[in-house]
Amino acid sequence: MLAQLPTRGAVRRLLLLGVSAVFAAACGSKADNTGTNPPPPPPPPPGATIALSPATVAVTDTVGAGAPAPVTVAVTNGGTGALSGLAVGTITYGTGATGWVTATLSGTSTPATLNITMANTGMAAGTYTATVPVTSAGATNSPQNVAVSMTLMAGGLPAPTGNVVLAVGNTRCNSTNIGAIVSIVAANPNATFIPLGDMTFNPGGGDANAFNTCYAPQLGQFLSRTQAIVGSWEEDTLIADSICCFATGAQSYFGDARIGPNGKNYYSFDIGTWHVIMLNVISGGRRTYGNGSDELDTFLKNDLAAHPAKCIMAVWHDPMWYSSTTDTTGVMYPDEHPNQSGIWLKLQNAGADVVLNGGEHTYERIGPLRWDQPTAKPVADSVNGIMQFNSGLGGDGSTAGTFRQRESDYFSGGNGVLKLTLGDSTYAWQFINAPGSTVADSGVAKCH
Repeated sequence: MLAQLPTRGAVRRLLLLGVSAVFAAACGSKADNTGTNPPPPPPPPPGATIALSPATVAVTDTVGAGAPAPVTVAVTNGGTGALSGLAVGTITYGTGATGWVTATLSGTSTPATLNITMANTGMAAGTYTATVPVTSAGATNSPQNVAVSMTLMAGGLPAPTGNVVLAVGNTRCNSTNIGAIVSIVAANPNATFIPLGDMTFNPGGGDANAFNTCYAPQLGQFLSRTQAIVGSWEEDTLIADSICCFATGAQSYFGDARIGPNGKNYYSFDIGTWHVIMLNVISGGRRTYGNGSDELDTFLKNDLAAHPAKCIMAVWHDPMWYSSTTDTTGVMYPDEHPNQSGIWLKLQNAGADVVLNGGEHTYERIGPLRWDQPTAKPVADSVNGIMQFNSGLGGDGSTAGTFRQRESDYFSGGNGVLKLTLGDSTYAWQFINAPGSTVADSGVAKCH
């Protein structure tokens, strides 16, 4: 019996089913595919990269205790392939001393070890920062940086308690920033306030009218706890040259007890166990402080002999050493500040601890320094040296220190006031910033 042949309609249905199957095989069906494009191929493996462990190094040590132990950082390849050509880039430093970090690599290919050595000779208590870059032309992430910080403690000394001094120069009572200075002083009602010269405005800001109409409305509220020194703006240059530059306006406003005897403007007083000597040292004008002067050879000599205090601070306007846009590295400024060496030497021989200045429009901490007569240069001396602070960020702007003094431990612009806490045998310093200022310097040290 013959098999029954399919009808024409059945043949057509079979053909359509075959075409559908072929299309589904080529494009996928809704049952097992969404119809989207296939996923992209995986990315190629990364190239060589610098990996550091750890990437941050922080050590704490004590002033005068010798250098901290060296620190090592592992340098490996965080990617694929070979990594060679490793090198240490130029080390950069934050505000403060420079040159205290040395870094070397054990080899130029990974794995390698970065050896970091820190020195603290001649450095005062405080925190110092640096950045050590590791580079390689073959790494896709070169350079990679190691952040280094070293905190030096002053012999493990605790922060002292005692009398507080707030010191700032260049206040310029009509500046836009004077309100912030006023707020800082007002927030410390028990502190002795020491304006470090250049208190009103320039030019012609040293007369009585400037103090009565400009200084008094701002800082006059602190007069009962103010001890001032004369700055260059306080000099009265309208007087004949033969008797030039007496601070007549400041004298009439503050009186002898708060700025020294008329025509001299050098005096002294005690704060707790500290003896404080206020001197008249100004660049230019009437230089009263050189060798053979009454200020140096009579007043200062006799005052030091009569007050053999354990802790001594001397205060004047223009600093002997400072960082500047003029290259004065390692020497006292030869043109503007002659004969200050006699003052420094007398203070040094009497065991003075702190010199406080405010003439430069910066904040800077230098030392402790000893005046070396044969070379006429400052020498780092943590035993017999004197710590010098310049606090000149009183609102009249700040200047750059293109050339850093070789013993400068901290330098910054900004706006604010230096706070000193005077203990029985120690002292602490802390810079108090006005809003927007970022000076970060504090520490503790011992008196001689």
